[in-house]
Amino acid sequence: MPELAGLFGERGVDGMMEAVRWARENSLPFFGIQRTVDYSDLSALLTVPLSYYYSNISTGPRVSSKFIYTIAIVSLVAFTATQYSHKESFHNQYEFQLSRKQLLERMSRLPKDEVYKSFWEGDAFDISFDSCYARASVSVEERENRSVVTLKQLEYRCPTKPTPDDMRQHFEKEFIDKLREEPVTRSPMVLYISSSTIPAASNTPSP
Repeated sequence: MPELAGLFGERGVDGMMEAVRWARENSLPFFGIQRTVDYSDLSALLTVPLSYYYSNISTGPRVSSKFIYTIAIVSLVAFTATQYSHKESFHNQYEFQLSRKQLLERMSRLPKDEVYKSFWEGDAFDISFDSCYARASVSVEERENRSVVTLKQLEYRCPTKPTPDDMRQHFEKEFIDKLREEPVTRSPMVLYISSSTIPAASNTPSP
């Protein structure tokens, strides 16, 4: 195996890009370093396969593998260190004249990514958006012949700081209002919805 891919396994470049995407979407800092991972980082990461290609066609002297490993590790830390995060707590409730099962079926149509099997068993959910308004935490409860969605928390991941009302209004526009539409269709702003009450080990894609 070539030196660079060997450091990260046979899917070395793909693995690095997945690590950047995961850090950006989940706002989880590596080594406690706080900085923003944005699309400029993803653009910079594209230099990795180009450099790898050039190293294969170059006739010049080979660079020490230790030097390659050092640069790769430093780059990975720089790319995945994340991120601005502003969180606000809420307790807003939204009623739907639907059973819990019917409401979950509507919710499952919104995200870009397919929901997991554990989604159908949960009563608390994380909703990830493709914007600075990055994540919402909600619960779903059935009461007689209706269901109630309770907004618990919203997270914003850009340097500017919005007001709580701005955050709430964005959530209502991109999630609550979409759930009330007929028919409910996939939303370009909703990346995925996952249960936050079921162990991650059970998160396997639904058939």
